[in-house]
Amino acid sequence: GINIEIDHLTPCLLDNATGELVDTEYLKASVSDIEKIRAGGWLFDWTAPDLHNAEIYKLCVKGEDEIQGLVAITVEQRNLAVHLQLAESAPHNKGKNKKYDGVGGHLFAIAVQISLENGFGGFIYFEAKNMELVKHYQDAFRAFWCGIPHEYSMLIDEDAAKKSVRRICAYQRSRLKMTAKALNRIRKLDDAAEQAGGYVMDPAKVKHDPQKEQDFMMLRRYCIVNRRKMSELTAEDFRKAGIRGKS
Repeated sequence: GINIEIDHLTPCLLDNATGELVDTEYLKASVSDIEKIRAGGWLFDWTAPDLHNAEIYKLCVKGEDEIQGLVAITVEQRNLAVHLQLAESAPHNKGKNKKYDGVGGHLFAIAVQISLENGFGGFIYFEAKNMELVKHYQDAFRAFWCGIPHEYSMLIDEDAAKKSVRRICAYQRSRLKMTAKALNRIRKLDDAAEQAGGYVMDPAKVKHDPQKEQDFMMLRRYCIVNRRKMSELTAEDFRKAGIRGKS
């Protein structure tokens, strides 16, 4: 099954009507895909200007056209990272009567996979919707709250991402037993995202600070060169990276 912990993500969704696991696949969403969902009860505007430079992927049950979730990412060569800008479960996968469980974890797994394919080691970052979700991502994905370039910025580094490769790479089937604990984490994350109004901040509401974005790039490159994790950096590391004060 799909365990929301990043090192146990698998290419399956749980069909709540049957209790069965179903295979999934992800593809780039077409213009017609995005147009079709505009009046379908989706929370976010997936045609917004802030997403014009993003790659949008759709998550589907293998062999079916119905979209189960969408994720928008930007491949950032300057940061050697993938920026997950937006993620959303389809309307029928929200609420008490959701069709499938596990969509949220899959959307983040897609971003990790794209990072791997681009040679970034699976490194991704994103802006959590609020502090409640920060805590869920720390628990569910072992994500690190870095607070830069945005105060709610979080990252999944190479170490955390590598633990998921065997499960998500190529989206091959892996029949692991879904434990009650795993299912509970899935539902907790999805419930928290629903209450917050999304998994991550609406890109239109993210305030950009050029200096902090520059600092993030410098820290990222410092970590790569020195083989350090951003979560382990000290004030001395910040100084060596050329950043004034530990953010």
